[in-house]
Amino acid sequence: MKSKKWAKISAFVGILGGIFLTVSPLILFIARNEQLARIISILVMCTWATIFYVAIRAKIYYKKDKRVAKSVSDWFLLAGILGLIPIFIYSPLMFIVGILSISGGAGYASCIQDLED
Repeated sequence: MKSKKWAKISAFVGILGGIFLTVSPLILFIARNEQLARIISILVMCTWATIFYVAIRAKIYYKKDKRVAKSVSDWFLLAGILGLIPIFIYSPLMFIVGILSISGGAGYASCIQDLED
């Protein structure tokens, strides 16, 4: 039996990281200070890398578990992969990565009740 550990981590990282990635283009657009824009850019890249790492670990951990839908892990991994493609940096497609991350995190959150502690 698989534990809830990676499902909880994936839900937390997916939802909070997705919210941050959805809001960050607006913050980058509003930022009048170059230093603030650099800090936000670094945080965005770190968030993408974290989502990618957690998505891979969770997909491997729950690979053959029927209680976690394959589509949940695929959407979350897709968010991590798209986020790491440098073409999407500073583009409106960052919203799509954020939404995919939120949906993947919400999918893992819905699977938590089916897993044991």
